[in-house]
Amino acid sequence: GYTSVSWDGDTQKRDDCAFLFSVTQKKKFPIKDARIAINTKKILLPTFGMDDIYISAEVSSLRNRMASYEDRKSFEINNGKMLFDVKDIEVFHVIDTYTWKE
Repeated sequence: GYTSVSWDGDTQKRDDCAFLFSVTQKKKFPIKDARIAINTKKILLPTFGMDDIYISAEVSSLRNRMASYEDRKSFEINNGKMLFDVKDIEVFHVIDTYTWKE
C-alpha cells in the first residue's frame, strides 16, 4: 500500500492520496473512505484502512469486505485468498528532491 501521511501515533488517519496495489497483478485499489486510510495501532505492523489489509504477530489477513479501499471482488488483491504469509516487508520514505530552476 501507499500513504502520504506519517505512521506516528496510535490512531486512524485520513489520507486522500492512499491506495493499495498488487505488484503481481499490476492493479491499483483506490481509497474509498479517506478518513480511515491507515491505522497506526502500536500492536500491529502497517495497517491500511479499517483493517482492510493488516499484519500482526498472530495473523496476516485481508478483511472480508474492504471498508476503506475499493473491493471489486472478495480478496482480488490477494488472488482470492484471505490469509497470507509475510516473507518481506519493505518500507520506503519518498522525499522530493526536485529543485525548480529558471
